Amino acid sequence: MRIITTTANADLNDKTRTVYVLLMRSSTVFSRIIGGFTGSTYTHASIGLRPESDEFFSFARRYTHFPFPAGFIREELGKGVMGKNPLAPCALYKVTVSREAYDHLQAKLTEMLCRKKDYKYSLIGTFTCYFNHSLERPNKYFCSQFVAYALNYLGVLNLKKPLGLYRPADFANQPELELCYIGTLGGLARKLAKRPCPEAAAT
Repeated sequence: MRIITTTANADLNDKTRTVYVLLMRSSTVFSRIIGGFTGSTYTHASIGLRPESDEFFSFARRYTHFPFPAGFIREELGKGVMGKNPLAPCALYKVTVSREAYDHLQAKLTEMLCRKKDYKYSLIGTFTCYFNHSLERPNKYFCSQFVAYALNYLGVLNLKKPLGLYRPADFANQPELELCYIGTLGGLARKLAKRPCPEAAAT
């Protein structure tokens, strides 16, 4: 099992770290269904810790070509569903957190990776969210519910509603999150290969 490791950003002091939130909309059938019902630009959300931000964590399909089984996964730009959708629209946000909060989240994500079989995708939760009902069950999340949980765990969001009601598009309206890229996944991958977090710019 791979343990999550990080490297400090050069522009951050020893007391702070940066956490990233990635929003995207892929071409999978499930993504198209969600987009069709919600009309949202983005249908998937992930959270990232690495300064170069090419590694993210979320709840989604475990295998590229099959929607199930689904659960807690590690995603990488250029691989899996992300790799098959270089033209997918996406937006990258960042937030500065304390070193202590960052370390706590890093430890939590590492623990979840080690026990990933215990974590399941909350398919029912995605439907109850659409009908404005929050379904919260132990170890079961859909993607944006998990990102809300992670940001709440960090203590950086002023949550306005239950975790089970958060949709990917909601994070675009969170004042605590700073937009640092908007464009396509392929464009993001190219820019992240050059610098830690690109300035907001369309591809």
